[in-house]
Amino acid sequence: MGLRADENKALVRRFIAEVFNQGSLSAVDELVDTDWVGHDPAMSEELRGITGARQRHLTELYRSAFPDLTYTIANQVAEEDTVVTHWTARGTHQGELMGVSPSGKQVTIRGVSTDRISGGKLVESWDTYDASDILQQIGALLASEQTTEQPLAQEPAQAGIPASPETRVSAEGLPIEDYDSLNIAQIALRLGNLDIEDIERLQDYEAQNRNRVSLMKHFERRIRKMRAARRRQQK
Repeated sequence: MGLRADENKALVRRFIAEVFNQGSLSAVDELVDTDWVGHDPAMSEELRGITGARQRHLTELYRSAFPDLTYTIANQVAEEDTVVTHWTARGTHQGELMGVSPSGKQVTIRGVSTDRISGGKLVESWDTYDASDILQQIGALLASEQTTEQPLAQEPAQAGIPASPETRVSAEGLPIEDYDSLNIAQIALRLGNLDIEDIERLQDYEAQNRNRVSLMKHFERRIRKMRAARRRQQK
């Protein structure tokens, strides 16, 4: 059992070194089972298969924003087919992240990954880390808006005056499914394929229901950039 535990730990270390640190998505094919299932707090649903494994920890997104992103293993424990890894990730915000321009700030985030291994490949993974903490460290999220402290509020958006039933935007038919159950980071990740009108509808709904300052600013930045791009195309 000791030998197998060591082999399993080595497999996880290799995944971290090649996929997370080097950004080698081709290594996923070799290290991950085709029926792999992943549970990532930044995603609203399970990740599945090789395609899903390539999205684990949002590798491409975070590496483009933090080119020097490096994971360091603090501790690793293995028992039977399971490996638990405590890690620290550090990087410099040098690229756009979820609409936030490069800040040059150093970001540090800590987390725990639990991987189950069978046949020499990862078959299921559970990741625990605070994705909203990344946004807070680059100045895109207020500390008061941490998801664990921000219950769904039915507070009005302006000067304590509730929106009337006639003007309140309904959650039904919003372009992002299950919007009210998502945190700021999860919402920001889903804006990429939306057009200006869709984002403006989300902006109206957010203003009338939760009015999270950082998310409202994020909507404004995204809309501003999309309008600028549209004007350039029309010239």
